[in-house]
Amino acid sequence: MADVNMDQIIDQLSNLTVMQIADLTKKLEEKWGVKAAPVAVAGAAVAGGGGAAAAAACFSRSRSSTDAAVGRVRAKLAELQLADNTIVLFTSDNGGHLPTTSNAPLRYGKASAYEGGCRVPWIVSWPGVTPRGSTCDVPVISPDLYPTVLEMAGLADAPGHQPDGLSLVPLLKQTGGLDRDAVYWHYPHYQLYQQGGTTPYGAIRQGNWRLIEFYDDLRIELYDLASDLGETRNLAAAQPQRAAALRDRLHAWREAVGAQMPTRNPNYDPRKPEHIPQAKAKAAK
Repeated sequence: MADVNMDQIIDQLSNLTVMQIADLTKKLEEKWGVKAAPVAVAGAAVAGGGGAAAAAACFSRSRSSTDAAVGRVRAKLAELQLADNTIVLFTSDNGGHLPTTSNAPLRYGKASAYEGGCRVPWIVSWPGVTPRGSTCDVPVISPDLYPTVLEMAGLADAPGHQPDGLSLVPLLKQTGGLDRDAVYWHYPHYQLYQQGGTTPYGAIRQGNWRLIEFYDDLRIELYDLASDLGETRNLAAAQPQRAAALRDRLHAWREAVGAQMPTRNPNYDPRKPEHIPQAKAKAAK
């Protein structure tokens, strides 16, 4: 950790966001929008080495840098008198990285097929629309972001384009719900080098029921999130009809959206050791 100056990293991250706002503000006359640069947290924990304790401390500081950057962005918006006309959305692409952090009571974390990897924060500040401190428990998913931003900005989608997600504006304005009863995941990749990382899978959540299908061996797992948020009790064998119905819906959705399935690697040799990511290989030396 001695070679990592976290105060400097915080300043760099915060300055980047503020500088970009200031730069884009100069182009408002050309009808440019204001966009904050994304702030990366996930990889910060590997900087400097020093073992699990050092990584945890570094990750904690990186979260502090994110908080500082968001605060500076909002302060700059207020200074430029843009805050009342700017929507701020805050979310993440994965759950927290293990073992640096904990996602309890959710199972596992980043790159996992379970709730610890898929359930993330989604915070929206829409001046004059979203009441401060209000919450919503309707499940939403990242493809919803695109149609939501379009409707927020009063823009039409490209002719003939059908987005995968739905606009969340009715939820944000508290004027209605969403015309769907399920959300879906499709992850045809391997992430075995992450703690709790997954093999290729697909999943469906309908109400409080969540079914996961792992593509390698086609096994399925079924969980009732209402009574088992930590996904510890696989109910697929106990409720075969429900599991089959959800699996059929998952398959129908994959076909409808043209989801690409993983294909067998003709060069795979099980006698060879598994790939070790470059960052981990360096850390092991």
